[in-house]
This record gives sequence, C-alpha cells and structure tokens, in this order.
Amino acid sequence: MKYILMLLICLFVFGCNPNKMTQAFLEKITPPEDDKLAREIITNLQKNNLDFIISNFNKKVLGNNPQKSISQIYNYIDHQEPKSIKLIGSHIYSSSNKHRSILTYQIEFPESWYIANIVIDTIGTSKKVFRFQINKTSGSLEQINAFNFHNKGIKNYIILLLSVFVTLFIIFSLIICIKNKIKQKWLWIIFISVGIGQLGINWTTGQILFNPLSFNIQLLGSACFKGGMYAPWIISTSFPLGAIIFLVKRKKLLIQETENDHTEPQRHKEK
Repeated sequence: MKYILMLLICLFVFGCNPNKMTQAFLEKITPPEDDKLAREIITNLQKNNLDFIISNFNKKVLGNNPQKSISQIYNYIDHQEPKSIKLIGSHIYSSSNKHRSILTYQIEFPESWYIANIVIDTIGTSKKVFRFQINKTSGSLEQINAFNFHNKGIKNYIILLLSVFVTLFIIFSLIICIKNKIKQKWLWIIFISVGIGQLGINWTTGQILFNPLSFNIQLLGSACFKGGMYAPWIISTSFPLGAIIFLVKRKKLLIQETENDHTEPQRHKEK
C-alpha cells in the first residue's frame, strides 16, 4: 500500500505541465509554402542538387563562393534516402514589410538522425532562405529528451530528491494547517503552497537553472515541465518559506485560538 501511495505522490509532484504542441498544431501555424520550400531544400541537398538550393538562397548569405558553402553541408549530411522529415518547431514573425519563418525539422535516415534549422524570409513576393543549419544527433529527440535515469549525474538525483522532499514537506504542513483551528486559515494555506526562488535542472543536459529572486507559484513547491513535445524535461523546486514559517509559528497560532475559545464564554457570563 505504501508503494502505491508513494507512486501517487510522485505522479502528483510531477503532475507535469508539458506544452501540448501537437504535430497538427505545428503544421497549422506554419505557412504551407514555407514548409514546402524547407522540405525541398532538405531533399535537394540530400540529392546534391546544389543549383536548386543556391537559387532559393539569399545571395548575400552564401558569399562569393556559394557552391563551396553548400557543398560543405552536403558532405556533412547522410546521403541515403531519408525515412522521414518531421516538422518539430515553428516560430513565425511578421511585420508590415517582412515575414520570417524559423522552422526546425527532425530528419530520420536508416542509420542516423539530424536536426535542421531553416529560416525563410518573405519580402513582398520574394521568398528566400536566409539561414540553413544542420546538426547530427545521437538519436531522435524523443529518445534523447525522454525522462529516464540512464547516465544521469549526481546533480539530477539531488534536485529530484530535493523537489520530492519539498513537496512532501509542504503537504505535511498543509495537512496540519487544515486539521487545526487557526485564524485566517485560507491565507495560510495559500502562503504555505507558494515557494520562493527557483532551483531547477535540465534533465537531459544537467544544466542548473537558478533564480533566487523568483516568486515562483508552483503547485506544492515543485514542478516538472517541458517546452514542447521534443524539448527536454525541466525539474524545478523552490524554497518552502510559507511552510517553514507556519510550522515555526504553529504553536503560537494554536494557543491564540485556544485563548479565544476560553475568553468567549467569559464574555457571555459578563453580559
């Protein structure tokens, strides 16, 4: 029974708040003509059709020797037929005279994976690629950024355990607050539930995120979230200032309430 309870607590602690950016949503917000051009750039690069890429590129970006610039990217990428080209990120910016699409694709080859970032600018009727960057990865981002304990450092475990401890400590304080008669109970419940500052970790990279001045309203003091389907998990916790102050002042608050209970009958007798 206690293991089931602990599992429920962990699920509650990490009652995660992922950004549910689905594939359909990404495709909906991305201009179809920009997505089409980006995919054509990737497939023509893989087929070594450099003329198509150069003709659709901003000439100022490629420099004086565009063939050499594109050939360097071709030599880097896998030359097999890709199994899939999946849109995994889309940021759209528009102004009165310019439209920019920043698109990210995950490319799966039979034996390798790549992430491609393509920036497409549209000025009037002219549509040109402003930037094209491609990087090889060790696997799919779903696998790389999955929540697991494989090859995780001591920092990951410390912050994970700390976040669980903070949440359990706040739950303990809330139970005491709810079960006892104290003044302004709802204000205390809110104060106990709010953490001060933020200490977090990128679960994939191990990068520490620290903001001591953050007034961080996290459910039960800790949180687990990710910025999208393919983003890494972020585990964060905060300092349970409200819970600590409540437990320190708890006896005084209970004594005050008890005194009030005793003085009420005396007032009635005097009347």
